[in-house]
Amino acid sequence: MNDLLKYYFKENKILFVGPLPPPIGGVSIHLSRITNSLEQNGFDVSVFNTSKNYLISYIKLLLLLLKILLNNYDIVHIHSTRKNIIKTVLFAKNIKIFKLYFTDHNPRLFSTSKNNKEFYLKFFTKIDLLIAVSNEVINNYIKEGLTLPDKYLIQNAFFPPDLKKEKCIYNNYDKIIKQFIKNSSPLLVASAYKLSFINNTDLYGLDLCIELTKNLLIKYKYTNVGFIFALPDTSENPNKLKKYYKHIQESISNHFIIITQPIELWPLIKRATIFIRPTITDGDSLSIREALMFGKPVIASDSCARPESVILFKNRDVEDLTYKTIQTLKDIKYERDI
Repeated sequence: MNDLLKYYFKENKILFVGPLPPPIGGVSIHLSRITNSLEQNGFDVSVFNTSKNYLISYIKLLLLLLKILLNNYDIVHIHSTRKNIIKTVLFAKNIKIFKLYFTDHNPRLFSTSKNNKEFYLKFFTKIDLLIAVSNEVINNYIKEGLTLPDKYLIQNAFFPPDLKKEKCIYNNYDKIIKQFIKNSSPLLVASAYKLSFINNTDLYGLDLCIELTKNLLIKYKYTNVGFIFALPDTSENPNKLKKYYKHIQESISNHFIIITQPIELWPLIKRATIFIRPTITDGDSLSIREALMFGKPVIASDSCARPESVILFKNRDVEDLTYKTIQTLKDIKYERDI
């Protein structure tokens, strides 16, 4: 059981505020698993799902406010950095008495919201417990001159999947995905919540994964290589995604697929030869810990501290990524198909 559970008490009535699947992402999966774990251990838990869409955005905020005001929650735990969500919870806190918990899942709070820095600085003065998923998150706060709450902890976000559901999840995969897995040797896997860019650089490294596959196929003659990239939310940067699709079609069409269905990824990771995490910045990657749990080699960028057994490559260096992949295949004595 994750140590995080000891910060709740069974006599508490708890409201989590954050995303639930779909879409499939690190935060939504974490929230789904922690609430399931708490419920299974007899806790009184509710979730306000921030990923649910309404015709009018203010309806969501009104429903959140009413949910807090009409219930006597002991703890409201936010898993979102959206200002309107936080403002609504803080407004409710002026009326109702409850402890406020906040989990920050990545170190990009200020890099993506510089114009809102003062807002977040004030928000942190209201938090009863801050949970950061990695040292990088805390270091980012210190760098920005933020005064940390009196009570905070660093705790990774990993909760293991329910292995009993593997067969059901895998059977629901699309036939194309299952056939691609069967035909791929080696099979590489990576994922992103959505296609995002920071300073015009691909945050999750989909472009690097495409170039890596080209190198393995053309330069190193891994003729049956297959790369699956999970991208459950395609709402952002659609034109850039079209360019990626075109590039794939022109060079590696039978060796690279982008999965846009909201599927649980871990049964796919379990079947991978190597899991790749080429992010330019990161918190604590749930998918990395899933891969390690299944004993899979993981190659990740050196953009942040990684779990001890992760193989690091130079951030944004596709040649080093290729080299580390080739070396890993040799180390695990992977037989190349020619």
